[in-house]
Amino acid sequence: DGAYRIVGVNIEPMSIQNGDLTAKADGTCDIKPDRNLPKILESGKETPVSFTYQVEWVSSEIEWTSRWDIYLNTGDGQIHWFSIINSIIIIIFLTAVMAVILLKTLRRDIASYNRDEDSEEIIEESGWKLVHGDVFRPPRRSALLAACVGSGIQLLCMVFIVLFFAMLGMLSPAARGALLSAVVF
Repeated sequence: DGAYRIVGVNIEPMSIQNGDLTAKADGTCDIKPDRNLPKILESGKETPVSFTYQVEWVSSEIEWTSRWDIYLNTGDGQIHWFSIINSIIIIIFLTAVMAVILLKTLRRDIASYNRDEDSEEIIEESGWKLVHGDVFRPPRRSALLAACVGSGIQLLCMVFIVLFFAMLGMLSPAARGALLSAVVF
């Protein structure tokens, strides 16, 4: 029917000296053959620059439905081991730092509780003993807390479900807005 769809674009930027470029009256231009020398700009001197472009339409055997395959295929399936190992080392390091801080705090609090102190200091509670009394106390505005926690868990579950289906390939980038629609609904 004479209608075509664009399935790919290849852009090649280049600069050409003005002497090698001839402008025509109809708005098109010709480039002298074998004279594709780059345009040289000199500091402190005005240089006229002509902006033009050339479009070359090439027929392709790529179908509309498979136009994204070149971007979605990872090629040889190379796994980036350096990034994975780097992430694991950072996680282990941060976990160790948190464990050291937590152990120092707990050791200091436990040591202060186990010391025999006079009666005034025993009556005054501090640290973890204060939390012990708050564990079973109902929170203020418990309905609001329950609504926020429930909504947050629902959003978190939906994000993981959508990402899972996207990893399985069920959400194609060719269907624009499908990912957003899946998140919303």
